[in-house]
Amino acid sequence: MKTGKKTLLIGLMVAAAALCASGEARKFVAAGWEFQYVDVDGLLARADEMDKAPIDGCVLYLKTNGRDGKIIASREVMQSPVWDWADLEPLVPKYRQLTAHKAFRHSFLDCFRAAKKRIPWTDDAEWAKVAHNVRLIAKLAKAGGFTGLVMDTEDYHKQRQYYRLDSDGLPYEELVALARQRGREIFSGVFKEFPDAKILSYWFLSWDGYANAEMPTEQARDIMNGRGNCLMPHFIDGIFDVLPSSATLIEGMEFAYSWRASKMQYYTTANHIRNSVAGLLSSENRAKYRSQMQTSFGVYLDGYSVKTNGTYYMEPVDGSRLRHFRNNLKQASDAADEFLWLWCERGAWIEKGILEPTWKTWGEYMPGLYDSMLAVKDPAAMGLALRKRMESGQFANVNDNPACCASVLGLVPKPYSTWQESAKKKFRQGRLDVDTSCGHGDMSSLVAEGVETGSFVLDVEGRRPGDVVGLSFCSKGRHTSASVGWKKNGKWDWDIPRVLIPISNKADADGWTQTDWCVIVPEGADGFGLTLGVCLDAGEKAWFDDIYVIPAQDLNEKR
Repeated sequence: MKTGKKTLLIGLMVAAAALCASGEARKFVAAGWEFQYVDVDGLLARADEMDKAPIDGCVLYLKTNGRDGKIIASREVMQSPVWDWADLEPLVPKYRQLTAHKAFRHSFLDCFRAAKKRIPWTDDAEWAKVAHNVRLIAKLAKAGGFTGLVMDTEDYHKQRQYYRLDSDGLPYEELVALARQRGREIFSGVFKEFPDAKILSYWFLSWDGYANAEMPTEQARDIMNGRGNCLMPHFIDGIFDVLPSSATLIEGMEFAYSWRASKMQYYTTANHIRNSVAGLLSSENRAKYRSQMQTSFGVYLDGYSVKTNGTYYMEPVDGSRLRHFRNNLKQASDAADEFLWLWCERGAWIEKGILEPTWKTWGEYMPGLYDSMLAVKDPAAMGLALRKRMESGQFANVNDNPACCASVLGLVPKPYSTWQESAKKKFRQGRLDVDTSCGHGDMSSLVAEGVETGSFVLDVEGRRPGDVVGLSFCSKGRHTSASVGWKKNGKWDWDIPRVLIPISNKADADGWTQTDWCVIVPEGADGFGLTLGVCLDAGEKAWFDDIYVIPAQDLNEKR
């Protein structure tokens, strides 16, 4: 790369880093078989323990006894008798208590499932019963403080509900109209009770592989209808018919269980879902789809923790399946809109013994799982945790000069370097130096004075893709910024998107702020540069001090 272009790129990096980076965490939702077998009292008994997990909610299942002693369960919603609200209302205060916990704050309640016995599309009475019961679940979820509802339409019982069968006795076109009608009937009640619901479906238009298929957008519906048998998109069309502007649908994309970040599958499919799949719906609902459908992905924990020969097995990356998990989770989080859901079948989120006494918890199956999740969903919290562990002696700082002490006055000490935009381009020049009269808790720091656009840079080499590295530094002054740019073989690789680090806005009595962050080294990088930038007025000063680089040693091991 020529020097001029390199200078321009670094300048753009510093300017961009000066913008506000939100740092808003994704919401991770825990899901799995264990939640189907525990009632709200059992969850409340374990809620404090669950709060230790880096999750924002869970997929829960209605399970209670009615006044007649019979079980009422959302897993049976498609074949249950007509429910009575009086049997569900006593659960409201318990659910409100549960959803006040951190681990359950953004929970979803199971409301609509695959039928155990196929329901004829022409059976008005049976569909009305389903609509009534689903509506009561929505009422309970809204009153109980849930974020939304879950649909699971996977055909576990091989009933082929959403395909035309000869036994239907109707032509495809008439079944299309009926399927859309049933979607309207069921979800009109849902949205009346829960108008701002978020509806997560493990399979929305990803049903039957449509979301993975390349097809001309405007002709997608014609291609689907040309098969003359699939009814699911028409049922979903009915949901969109009654979808209020306050509600959101979430494409859960369960196909993602077997995906790999190395193939860029999360990115490419997210783009396809947002831009192409709307063509499967009627033209009048495509605008709603593009504004009210979110993209999500399922992450299958068993694939990283139990060695199998199946599709879902995730082989080690650089000797570690935990590293593979982080790589996939990071890309899935980047590509999703708001939620990721993590499914498990051979381990427990809560504790041993709820479903299988022999189950291990995920912390036992995958040591480092919670830290890996936290590094992806909340880099600031993970960065703070790594600094605290460094201060306790658990982890080491690999920056040789965190206190920014100078052996020669007037010379910025190693391992730091400096850069500022060229005066030839009419940028005001300033001073990048060491201040021996001011520091955070001592009398030494890096200081910039009057630099219109410039930075201090700390190079960190010898990293591997998937490594978790904590970064911590103190700063003082206006218009400071921080970012991480990636390197390969000692050279900047501008094709890898850099990371903008939001500077803390909590200053102490002397004006110093402490910023904690963590980064996950991306594919293609073996090092990085931490850039501490400034954009100052003439005569204005800014300082940096206590700069720590903290590799998470336990997460970065081969295991």
